[in-house]
Amino acid sequence: MTEKKRHLALVTGAAGTLGQAIVRQFVADGYRVIATDLRADSMDSLVADTGGNVVAVGMDVSDAQSVEDVCRDLESREGPIDILVNNAGILSNNKAVETSPEEWRRVMAVNLDGAFYISRQVLGGMKKAGWGRIVNICSLGI
Repeated sequence: MTEKKRHLALVTGAAGTLGQAIVRQFVADGYRVIATDLRADSMDSLVADTGGNVVAVGMDVSDAQSVEDVCRDLESREGPIDILVNNAGILSNNKAVETSPEEWRRVMAVNLDGAFYISRQVLGGMKKAGWGRIVNICSLGI
């Protein structure tokens, strides 16, 4: 009897409260999980708490080349990503009038460009497999 393949989920912004909750639920549901955030070491306790069912990877979602390199490496080591949760996001603490163009660009680079960059990287594997899910979410960081 062959063992059924467990789906592989990638969660961005996994070091935050919402990201950790998503990762923990995937693990509880039996998924293999790749947790990404700016620094992999910021997720050490998450990896330990989930019994080693999570691979933590540092990635800057706003950097297209970094996303491409990390996703290519992950796919070669872990296989194609079946489920992507674009959860990484940042806020500006300024009102619109006080927000500089540089700050605006940074927020958009993380919140929008990052979701596009990662989705673009995983879509090929999903299309080849004939199955995949991409979930784009946001929350108010408090």
